[in-house]
Amino acid sequence: MSARYPIGVAGLLCLTLGACRDAPGPFVPPEREPQTGPAWQLTHNPGDDRAPAWSPDGEHIVYTAVVDTQPGLLLTIPYRGGIAERTLADVQADTGTVRRFTMPAVSPSGDVLAFAHFIMSFGADLCGETDSLECKDFTHPQLPKPRLATVWLRLRRFDATGSPDDDPRHVIDFEGRYFDEAWDTLGLNGVWIIDHYPFHQVYFENDRHIFRPSWSPDGTRLAFSDGLRILIWDIGTGTATAVPGTDDGVSPAWSPDGEWIAFTRLERLGSTNSFCQHIANGNLSCVEQNTVYTLGRRILTLIRPDGSGPTELGNGEEPAWTPDGSEMYFTRDDQIWRLVLAGGDPIPVAQTAGGREPAVSPTGDHLAFARLGADSYSIWVISLPD
Repeated sequence: MSARYPIGVAGLLCLTLGACRDAPGPFVPPEREPQTGPAWQLTHNPGDDRAPAWSPDGEHIVYTAVVDTQPGLLLTIPYRGGIAERTLADVQADTGTVRRFTMPAVSPSGDVLAFAHFIMSFGADLCGETDSLECKDFTHPQLPKPRLATVWLRLRRFDATGSPDDDPRHVIDFEGRYFDEAWDTLGLNGVWIIDHYPFHQVYFENDRHIFRPSWSPDGTRLAFSDGLRILIWDIGTGTATAVPGTDDGVSPAWSPDGEWIAFTRLERLGSTNSFCQHIANGNLSCVEQNTVYTLGRRILTLIRPDGSGPTELGNGEEPAWTPDGSEMYFTRDDQIWRLVLAGGDPIPVAQTAGGREPAVSPTGDHLAFARLGADSYSIWVISLPD
């Protein structure tokens, strides 16, 4: 199912004076003794470890690691600790190909992995080098330009040996950045139509991946977000259909009985507009037309797959169900919270400060999550009360 990590061979860094020395090698996760107790740090990576997902047997956790050699690497590790191994060894082999994989989700049967593959992101610069920027009618603070471009949602069997190009995939082209080529006739470098949607703003906060996939209990469909809505990808037909009533919905999670999808609705509080001119050598060279949507609350919401029965559960994001569907864990105020769906107020979970991206084990007795330390995320596991 997997192969030992690390991968890669250390190269040589040749200095300009002709002297060479060994370059820093790839990060090697140490083998650790199995952990016991109510909480433990599962991964120790100088880079980021994010997006934990459980294997159906509850023995392993699949997650995304960002290390020097790879911008996104899917790894699998025993939940009590041990050696991290490459989850998909044949497509993450030592070929020199740089791929960015993230947001893993193991199918209910345990034989297929769904994950997101970054194909393209936009650069920060729109218009090239210019001497000055003049903006009118702009009252909202400047935001970074939308960077999300294209992500593939991909499926691959753990025992697959064929080309990954033959695997099922669904393409997400994110909205928010449009180049109007019609303006080329005016001699400009371009006119950019920019929509700063709420999902772009959330994505920029600690690289939150709002498009994570979630399997239906029968393993035939995947719920995911394109930033502006929740969609359901029917694996058999290859088509994806938007769920009505999920505008600005992100981070879906299918309930264990298949009756509900929990997600985060990003509240819009209005918008502001600006018209910005880039000046180069005293001449107009490029134009931006910006619309910035004000992000309000992140509202934890339930809805049926057909769009009926929408129910708001209060502030929260990144929902995760317990196996029996009676409770939900989610992120609020940089901590994990617990909500009993039969009634009552949500309560913060002890020892989860700085945590996000919760994932409940199939047995319901452990919670994995990504936790921010001094300058990076690592995967933690805590025991849950009976």
